[in-house]
Amino acid sequence: MLCLSAPAAAIAVDTCHGQPASVTPDVDGNVVGTPLADVIVAHDGQRVDAGAGNDLICPVGTQAMEPTDAGPGDDTVDATSSTWSSNVSLGTSADTFVGGPVPRGPQCRQVAAAP
Repeated sequence: MLCLSAPAAAIAVDTCHGQPASVTPDVDGNVVGTPLADVIVAHDGQRVDAGAGNDLICPVGTQAMEPTDAGPGDDTVDATSSTWSSNVSLGTSADTFVGGPVPRGPQCRQVAAAP
């Protein structure tokens, strides 16, 4: 007897710069990174604590994001896929932030690091 089954449905995986997300949200919706180089995709309302490592972080969505802490390491934060303002803390390493379209108004501000 020959039994054939339908192929399993593909599960959509979030990507950042073409790389699949390596960290998923916990039960509270927060994304907590590892000491390694993580790929993190954060959606509306998710808080990110990337931890150590040279992380790649992509905030995406159409609503205000919870704070994103890039942590130690040479991190890249690319918010070009987000249509809302981002609240990102970069570490003291060689971090890169690329922003996207941001609503203009009193809620938008740029905070410079202390000298």
